[in-house]
Amino acid sequence: MKEKERVHYKTVSRVLCGFLVTLLLCCKTVCAEGIPAPTEKATEKASDATTTAVISVTDIEVSGYQKDIKMGGSMMLNATVVPSNATNQQVTYQSSNASVATVSSSGEVKGISAGTAEIRLTAGGFTKSLTLNVKVVATSIDLQSSYIVLKPGNTFSLQAAVYPSNATEQNLNYKSLDNAIASVSGGGVVTAIKNGCTTIIVSSTDVSAAATVVVNQNSISEAVKTGGEEDVEIMSSRSYPDSVSVSAFPAIEPEMLRYLYKSGKSLSIVGDGYTLKIDGKQIKNYSNALYTGITFVQTDKGTGFTLNHGENLCGIVSMTLDKKLISGRYLYLYNDKKGRYQLIKATDLHNLELTSAGNYLVTSSKLDHTSVGKWLLIGGPVTIATLVVTYIIVKRKYWFW
Repeated sequence: MKEKERVHYKTVSRVLCGFLVTLLLCCKTVCAEGIPAPTEKATEKASDATTTAVISVTDIEVSGYQKDIKMGGSMMLNATVVPSNATNQQVTYQSSNASVATVSSSGEVKGISAGTAEIRLTAGGFTKSLTLNVKVVATSIDLQSSYIVLKPGNTFSLQAAVYPSNATEQNLNYKSLDNAIASVSGGGVVTAIKNGCTTIIVSSTDVSAAATVVVNQNSISEAVKTGGEEDVEIMSSRSYPDSVSVSAFPAIEPEMLRYLYKSGKSLSIVGDGYTLKIDGKQIKNYSNALYTGITFVQTDKGTGFTLNHGENLCGIVSMTLDKKLISGRYLYLYNDKKGRYQLIKATDLHNLELTSAGNYLVTSSKLDHTSVGKWLLIGGPVTIATLVVTYIIVKRKYWFW
């Protein structure tokens, strides 16, 4: 029995070994032959899928771009690839002339020297060019004259120069703010029309300057005795008189005060028994005129006068009094809020530095409130009447400087 089982097991083993050998041979054949090649139709489908995946760049949108840039200036270009799902989103930058303008890899453009260059932006085979003008910017316009005084009908050629001299924009435009008083041609020739004051604006693309024009029939001939066109030239070249009379100039207009302020020059106005002096370096306000006429009213207590019709002063006004005509050692200023005079100075009153307009009183002795009230009753109406007459005369003559 055992012998039969042994024979049976041997037979089964042989069969299994044969099966395994056959299986191994089949696997070896398959590996040797490899994977079958795809069909032609399958290859075409794969190729189409690869072509569709590439999306081309159609445009590059740029923000922050300006056609003109000043030498030494810079600007930042922000580029956006269109369409937003384009395959290549990388943008590169290049300048056609690095001596005129440079551009960094991040899009920062710098102006190097005056001239023209192109900034090229490239992405995915698409290129966009931007024209760039690098300019030397003007910093100022120098005027031959910033204050011009003319008679009606006279003309003056206003000379102007742009600085620096190598500024890109050299063309100038001229404009009068009031053509009824004075007009100006495209070449800067100013023509006086009628009495008054106006401003000539001289401008370029970058900067501007202004010249004040005063048209007055009488002021030049009375102030400068040179005659003919020379008086216009003298006044226009800023060589104005250091001293004038009150009769010739009862009012110094805001335009003249502004000129004194800017130039730092001084002007003295000589009146009857007094002299006023305006120092341009001490001018704080030139919004209203300075009236030069002063009337002195004598009372039993002293001498009263009103400065600048009570209107605000332009700053410190120096006043020199003639000792022979006006004497005293106490100077009072009337305080409207308190309703009484207050002592301003108690010393020699030959030279005064006045900062406030209003009613003043020069006395030889200190005042009490009773004497002050009496002076107001006697001298006040006379002073007011005098001021009214002076004011009417000034406005009627319509003086300008």
